[in-house]
Amino acid sequence: MLSNTHVSDISTESLQKLYDLSMELLCVASTDGYFIHTNPAFSHLLGFSEEELKSKPIIEFIHPDDVDKTIAELGTLSEGHDTIGFENRYITKSGGLKCLQWWSRTDQDTGLIYAVARDFTAYRKVMDILNETGSIARVGGWELEVATGELTWTDETFRILEVEKKDGQKPVLPEGLELFVDEHKPVIERAVERAATLGEPYSLELRARTAKGNELWVYTNGKANYEGDRIVTLSGTIQDIDAQKTAEMRYEEERMNSIRNSKLASLGELAAGVAHEINNPVAIIRSSAELIPKVMGDADKLDRKIDSIYKSCDRISHIITSLRKFSHSSGHNVKTLSPLPRILREAISLAKIRATRFGVEIELDDRTQSVPTIECNEVEIEQVAINLINNAVDAIKEKEDRWVRIELTSDDEYARVRFIDSGDGLPDDAKDKLFEPFYTTKRVGEGTGLGLSISRGILDEHAASIKFLDSHPNTCFEIHFPLR
Repeated sequence: MLSNTHVSDISTESLQKLYDLSMELLCVASTDGYFIHTNPAFSHLLGFSEEELKSKPIIEFIHPDDVDKTIAELGTLSEGHDTIGFENRYITKSGGLKCLQWWSRTDQDTGLIYAVARDFTAYRKVMDILNETGSIARVGGWELEVATGELTWTDETFRILEVEKKDGQKPVLPEGLELFVDEHKPVIERAVERAATLGEPYSLELRARTAKGNELWVYTNGKANYEGDRIVTLSGTIQDIDAQKTAEMRYEEERMNSIRNSKLASLGELAAGVAHEINNPVAIIRSSAELIPKVMGDADKLDRKIDSIYKSCDRISHIITSLRKFSHSSGHNVKTLSPLPRILREAISLAKIRATRFGVEIELDDRTQSVPTIECNEVEIEQVAINLINNAVDAIKEKEDRWVRIELTSDDEYARVRFIDSGDGLPDDAKDKLFEPFYTTKRVGEGTGLGLSISRGILDEHAASIKFLDSHPNTCFEIHFPLR
């Protein structure tokens, strides 16, 4: 059995071997900033011998940009506080840089600092690359300690939220949540709470208010990270999408303006026909009213004249109602479940007023077994139908055979609407440009070219599609609507 003396000697030898052979960087330093001992791993990494490292103040081996924070950290150690994860950069003998991460403690009895460091250079390079790419993409990262509410942010997160980054100081959850506008604060609070308690991931577009008071749109997401069955952290990203979001909102505003302008153009085309269409029932009402005194003694004739007046009034009322509905602003894109055949009939009712002037017949061929219902903004879909009918009328108004047929079919998933006219199709050079803004096959002064472009934009918003059927013997456009 070994004596205590032998155990002590072996322990000392073992500790010395551990010190000499350790891959970790070990050193002893004084609080006035000199190395007392460094292990071989330390010397090997920096390229200096232990004697060279001990011969000069520590700060002479430090990158100039890191000198001040290293002096401050030495002061903290001399006051009896530990160093945990402190980073600084050392200049090697060959002139290169090594990033070290330190854990240190001061022995109060001897006043010496005992420290262990790790070569953090490779990790720091990766982090620098991530920070650089994050800066280019304006994407920051974050992590939340659920138990403490402590937040860790990447450099880009600090930049996006315009928060001053201070060494050794981390934001906490309430501070992070305060960096959102009042309207969106409850949204992010609820999302974080559900992620932390239920593990629900989230992704949100919110308006942030930075530490400097500037407002911007950000995209942020988060997910729960587990140890066993316990949620310990949340992590995610935050991205500056203000320019993109502003552009989207501007595009939507311009899109709605284009739709309104197109609608006004359609109303202008309808106006002349509406006057004629209303004049006819008004004339019937007038003539019937004038004849009423002459047929007072004939009950059958009196009933026919009164019935004629009622029908004419209904006709006027239907025209006015359709016009009022069509001209109603669609600035708010409200979608409802609506029967597609009804929308098409109302579009035909309005388009027929103009088509009649050119002797064009419009027919709805409804081949559906049940009424297909779509989720849509009725006025916008009606506008698409009117645009297509008006285009067809313009294309065939000088032909001998003038007709427009609308075919409606459906299955379990889609409703298909074909707008077919008596034309012979389109020239080859027009087919690839049909849906480009401002392209038109009409003569100068007869069209803006916005109709099909706007129609496709409206249909895109409704998850519907439109295409020209080149294989059809006549001119034919087909729309596919997803059914609800």
